Amino acid sequence: MFSSNYTNMVSTQGTPGNTRFSLSPNPASDYIRITLEQPVAKATVSIMGLSGKQYLSRNVSGSQIEIPIAELADGTYLCSLRTAHQTQTVKFVKTKF
Repeated sequence: MFSSNYTNMVSTQGTPGNTRFSLSPNPASDYIRITLEQPVAKATVSIMGLSGKQYLSRNVSGSQIEIPIAELADGTYLCSLRTAHQTQTVKFVKTKF
């Protein structure tokens, strides 16, 4: 397993800030863990399929966030973290081990 971090980002939009994050494990089966470089008071995490269909949206805060993904079908997804100033997106794989 390996960790996706901001060097593997799909996109970054907005004003640069301290919202860089890493996502692990990748691939994942039951959950993904998002670790932010700096804690955030308010952000939204969204999980979408490559077609753009949104499967999950959750308001979050802090610097360590766990998102359950066991209910998702196996495949490739995009995880976006949106703050007031920036949106960053990384790709991850959901699979059963």
